[in-house]
Amino acid sequence: MPRRVIFIASLGHSGSTLLDLILGSHPAVVGLGEVGRSAAPAGDGPPGEPQLCACGRPAAACDFWGTVLPRIAAEPAASDRRRYEIVLDACGEIFGPDRIPVDSSKYLHWLGCLAGLDGLDLRVLFLLRDVRSFTISAIANVARKRATGRDYRGTGAFAAFRRWHAENLKTARFIAASGLPCLRIGYEELCLAPERIVPRICRFLDLPHEPGMLDFARSSSHVLRGNRMRHDGARRAMSYDPRWLVRREWMWPALLCPRIMRFNREQVYSNGLIEDWGR
Repeated sequence: MPRRVIFIASLGHSGSTLLDLILGSHPAVVGLGEVGRSAAPAGDGPPGEPQLCACGRPAAACDFWGTVLPRIAAEPAASDRRRYEIVLDACGEIFGPDRIPVDSSKYLHWLGCLAGLDGLDLRVLFLLRDVRSFTISAIANVARKRATGRDYRGTGAFAAFRRWHAENLKTARFIAASGLPCLRIGYEELCLAPERIVPRICRFLDLPHEPGMLDFARSSSHVLRGNRMRHDGARRAMSYDPRWLVRREWMWPALLCPRIMRFNREQVYSNGLIEDWGR
């Protein structure tokens, strides 16, 4: 029987950690966060800062990553695909062969690694955030990093629009060409209509819907890399970031890039669960 794996495809700051935690609240699922980054031979956190898992323990003491990371360290020349094999084998050993892992690595490279493994029943949740909301979040993220004194390269609204479109279009084309089972999910749907989209996700994954999935503050996910909300119980709440509704940096790109706005309507609001405010 093929090993089942769930992959969350998205861009950064588009809700992948939130979706990982929700899925990790299902008894048949375990969220592993961004496996690609977590299983890298060297961490990307600040020097000397211990990696803290969403389970509340340092990585070395985590029931899952405390087992996986030494195995990866023992094979320093391993390819990305081989590291995935190590992670999936350990997941079966620790949580049982029927527990379904969630990888929220997001980007196309990591999806390609998983798609290249034999014997997987790989399902993709393609999570897209409204380009206008994404753009404001990207601009604010640059400002936040600069405020900490980091020499961080910025991005303008037009650049954010183009990057959002190019990367999501590339992912959509890859999924279509590969024939992978895929469900598109709007970040706006996930935050504003979770009671409607989560049962639909469960049907796509062939899982019974568990009402407690929306009470994800106690999710059993082992997210080592992802949004800061994974560490803070107070952050683990269903909320929507409305900053783009009062800021205006996105307006000129939206007006001058009708093709991107059309793609936004078709992809983000394809399930028809909430209204597209830009219509």
